[in-house]
Amino acid sequence: GATATRALGRWRPTPFFVFGGLFWIGVSLLALSVQACCDLGQHAAVVERLRASLLHPRHPAADLPGAGSPYYSPYALAEGVLARLFGLSGWETVRLAAPVNLLVVLLGLNAFVKRFTANRWASTVALALLENAVGHGTAR
Repeated sequence: GATATRALGRWRPTPFFVFGGLFWIGVSLLALSVQACCDLGQHAAVVERLRASLLHPRHPAADLPGAGSPYYSPYALAEGVLARLFGLSGWETVRLAAPVNLLVVLLGLNAFVKRFTANRWASTVALALLENAVGHGTAR
């Protein structure tokens, strides 16, 4: 009752909640509209092959673990299972996983920075630095 109302009245979103949320929305919309290209297309192809056959994918980059495959991972396997369960293509699965991946990165970044400082702006500054450190080159 009154305690819950009082607690909600005092809550103020942190700068990271606001800017991180806006960043998440923007990048998620961008990820959902991007065309298949380069490494992203490779991941989508691997998920597509894992969707077809989890244990014996017919894709050279998705060879079984231990055979030197960089793409056959628990994460790619989970995407293959989800693609099979929901009837999605590999490309649809990779595109829909992008916002979830970004959310995990943002939450991890926030938790990591909070371990070192209580400054309300520190996580936001770390996000800005991380975004600028990655680069802005275009895929060719």
